[in-house]
Amino acid sequence: MKRKRRFLVALFSLLTLTGALILAVSFRYFYKRELLPWLPPNQSLWSWRLDGLERAPQALFDFLQYKDSDCSRKKLIALTFDDGPYPLYTPLLLDILKHYKVKATFFVVGIHVREFPALSRQIVADGHEIANHTNRHRRERDLSQAELRGEILGCEQAILDVTGQRPRCFRPAGGFLTDEGIQTVQNLGYTSCNATVNPGDWWQRDPDMLIRSSYRGRSREGVTLMHSGALGIVRALPGYINALKAKGFEFVTLSELAQEVGRPLPELPKRTHIPGPSVEDQNPGLGSPIPEADDEYAP
Repeated sequence: MKRKRRFLVALFSLLTLTGALILAVSFRYFYKRELLPWLPPNQSLWSWRLDGLERAPQALFDFLQYKDSDCSRKKLIALTFDDGPYPLYTPLLLDILKHYKVKATFFVVGIHVREFPALSRQIVADGHEIANHTNRHRRERDLSQAELRGEILGCEQAILDVTGQRPRCFRPAGGFLTDEGIQTVQNLGYTSCNATVNPGDWWQRDPDMLIRSSYRGRSREGVTLMHSGALGIVRALPGYINALKAKGFEFVTLSELAQEVGRPLPELPKRTHIPGPSVEDQNPGLGSPIPEADDEYAP
């Protein structure tokens, strides 16, 4: 009898621990999924993480009850395109987006904006949002904080000179910022933006695979990372748009997405002077647009 009781106690303890582990793993999954993919300049990292903690339980309960992690909210997706504009693929992307009446957000590189001003102005004229992706696509790990600041301000000035627009959003080259880098970005008044899904358009050439990996398991308020210089996404984009529309998603810009979830992005502060590059940084090397091993979005 005692042996049977010990066995039942051990079995109950094992089942309880297993259940607690499954619940903890599930909660962690929904916590990461519910973190908004942007951090405004007036919000601390701790507050941002707390928002995710507050949203995760409801998402988990909705999933258990309805098989849908956030059934009470609209299905919204923001398409974002990095690194351009490029003279070959960016016009094709703009034509596809115009055909399907979809607005997107373009994270542009400053030197490309100056090299292809007509394309940069076309992005804005077509109603898309334009955002900051550094001046020369240099990763934070290769820069001092002063140099990172110069990269951001250089791109900002290029966008302002060519399009007259003042971007609100910044995405770092390689998708990664240290806490110090986040502070630098916030001090300049920018909202740091990343993504919730990376279809891998730099290395994935099969359009069908790109489409499947782009929306598999998507929650609402998604932000998709794509690249203006990747042939794969040009070929896959029509099918991707149709697939998401069939699932009930609406396409919005990043600023519109933030507005929809009640977290509007603040305007960039007006600057009386944007310093030019220092003498030693007049001609820095162009950072690689190809994902690297320690990038947040590398394969």
